[in-house]
Amino acid sequence: GLDLREAGRELAERFELETTVRVRAMSRGMRQKVGLILALAHRPRLLILDEPTSGLDPIMQDRLAQVLRERAAEGATVFFSSHTLSEVEQLCDSVAIVRRGRIVASESLRDLRRRARRSVTIDFKDAATAAAATPPAFLSVERRHAATWRASLIGETAQLVQWVATQPVVDLILSPPDLESLFRAYYGSGEGVDA
Repeated sequence: GLDLREAGRELAERFELETTVRVRAMSRGMRQKVGLILALAHRPRLLILDEPTSGLDPIMQDRLAQVLRERAAEGATVFFSSHTLSEVEQLCDSVAIVRRGRIVASESLRDLRRRARRSVTIDFKDAATAAAATPPAFLSVERRHAATWRASLIGETAQLVQWVATQPVVDLILSPPDLESLFRAYYGSGEGVDA
């Protein structure tokens, strides 16, 4: 394998860390890079990171995500905490939601999404058709405006597709839920909750 010193140099280069500056003189982001390099250099089988992107600029966040994906592909388990739900969504296969120090949900991101409501926009042929249409039980219409409905799909996508096929609909947009929407749906406003 790689010599530890060489691995540290390679990571310092990837993270653009200035190695001649004393740690106490470094910015928060630079100190964060030092900690990450120390954690990553010896290629552990288990990485536990607390808010690893905190203090990093977007380019370094992307670089860290790339390194974490590489480590996972090599067989390492990467476990990290984050309040940045978009990065959790981008990097994780499984998600645990912690509230007041306890895990209150733990499942694959795919399963979590499957159970969540999805946002639906339906454009009918015209306003009169939209007004006359009766929404099925699996569709919660939140807003009607002219020929357009904005709704939440409570049931399966297949049910929606079958129903739309019987309606004078000209366009249908079904958006997958993002992790933040899932998080808020499960736990209200999200106050006091960590992902």
